Amino acid sequence: MQTDVKLADFESILKEVPERLPVIVDGTSNLEIFFKYKGQVIDIADLSLKKSKGTITDEQLDKEIRQRLKSCLFSGEYVALFLGGEIDFNLIKFLSNFKWFEKSSFFKLKNLLSKDYLVKHEILKKDEDKDVLGNKGFWQPNEKTRLCVIFTTTYKFMSEIKVNFSNDYFEFFLVKD
Repeated sequence: MQTDVKLADFESILKEVPERLPVIVDGTSNLEIFFKYKGQVIDIADLSLKKSKGTITDEQLDKEIRQRLKSCLFSGEYVALFLGGEIDFNLIKFLSNFKWFEKSSFFKLKNLLSKDYLVKHEILKKDEDKDVLGNKGFWQPNEKTRLCVIFTTTYKFMSEIKVNFSNDYFEFFLVKD
């Protein structure tokens, strides 16, 4: 099942604290503009391509994704895991390569907003637990942070996309304008 939304209503979807992570299919590509001004994009598709070409090591990839995620969680921004038009991309399989990823808990926003969870799963390393002034032990995730997955393709590919995304963890939205 999917929910059709207008681009203008997109931010209200992100502001909610959903039980399941929003997966947004945007054939308009306008969400890229939204995230340029109101959030950050972690371009998973691009990083995956770099890994397959050998221009980035597994260690560099792990650090890049973890650092970007940690930065977004601290600043309270909207975060998009961007998969572009890669309709057969298996995000769970990709993230399973990292020791900090746990499928049953990672996609629950309440966990990502818990410092204890972030430290336990080493998304936030103990030596990184500092506030902006460098005070140890005072790093905190910002409760305004929201996470989603974005595909830039048309609705015709919705069934192909859903193959790699369990309904237990994800809720699907289709941007229509």
